[in-house]
Amino acid sequence: MAQTFRTLSARGKAEAWKTMGGDKKNEMAKLFNKEEVASFGKQMKNVMRGVDPGTKYDREMAAASGDTVAAMKLLHDMDENQRETPEYQKNLDNFLVSLEEKERNNFMTEENLYYNENIQKHIVNNFSMRDVGSVAKTAGQARAMGIILGDEMERGESSDLYRNNEQLYKRIKLAPANFVLGLRQGKIPRPQDYGGKRRQQQQPPQQQQPPQQQAGTQQTPT
Repeated sequence: MAQTFRTLSARGKAEAWKTMGGDKKNEMAKLFNKEEVASFGKQMKNVMRGVDPGTKYDREMAAASGDTVAAMKLLHDMDENQRETPEYQKNLDNFLVSLEEKERNNFMTEENLYYNENIQKHIVNNFSMRDVGSVAKTAGQARAMGIILGDEMERGESSDLYRNNEQLYKRIKLAPANFVLGLRQGKIPRPQDYGGKRRQQQQPPQQQQPPQQQAGTQQTPT
């Protein structure tokens, strides 16, 4: 199907793309190389600009690719050799933050967690405790997340995590003592591990009973 998609006109690509569900788009985009992702996304966006402006074909292709280099090439025309620049990181952060959780997690593969420094920086600077749990769904992902966070926690208040994402730093401090160690050992975190104790359910307020009348003191209406 990918080969057929390659042979379609720009309009044909856009029409075929729109019929696909999210999982199918992810599957399709991963069959293309970085240059194809950037080219096809731009083709669909340009040809459908006046016909279907509500569909962000370039953004959808970028999100489906799960590839940070391809996404930045498509959306910002930034090359791989710019990956270490602050502008590149800022653009990538803004893109990932704009995605739905499932779309964002398309980029949070075990390989990216281990080797993609832009993804690692994004996690350190932007993730919440809930985000950590939503990504660490396999033992490999958990181990990679444990390395990222563990290295930051060991540096304490001199870490990028403390300087740029103090809320996550403090949540990890409040979590069970073995939270990061468990991640490093490949333990997939449970929701109750994301920040310490569960909130206690509040008891409903007791209804105040009306005062009882004493015998022999019946009141007469006025």
